[in-house]
Amino acid sequence: MKILKILLITFLCIGLNQNIIAQSTGKGVIKNIEPKELSATLNNNIQLVDVRTPNEFKSGHIKGSVNMNYYDQDFSTQIGKLDKSKPIYVYCRSGVRSKYSSEILKKLGFKKIYNLKGGILNWNTNKFPLKK
Repeated sequence: MKILKILLITFLCIGLNQNIIAQSTGKGVIKNIEPKELSATLNNNIQLVDVRTPNEFKSGHIKGSVNMNYYDQDFSTQIGKLDKSKPIYVYCRSGVRSKYSSEILKKLGFKKIYNLKGGILNWNTNKFPLKK
């Protein structure tokens, strides 16, 4: 029983240390969010990026978003010009491109990255409005 307590305390300490190290080295955090969470932040002047193609963007996008095509050769350069000190919200059609984009943002030094789970398809399923 004593050994179990010692092991538990050891694992807790290791976990705490890893969290402290991650925070002190400035690594970014990616959080997958639901449409309701994103909708609640839209009036807060956020950085919202739609990583779909321009044609997909024109067919309907979330109000306030800017289009940066994930497939563009200079995508990393484009998205890297955004403010790294502010939270950034990313979405695509189904959540795959935005997931990969979130990893790029993390490598570029963004600290708080929010990925819309299920993308615009999930947004539509939850009946949130699109701008055309």
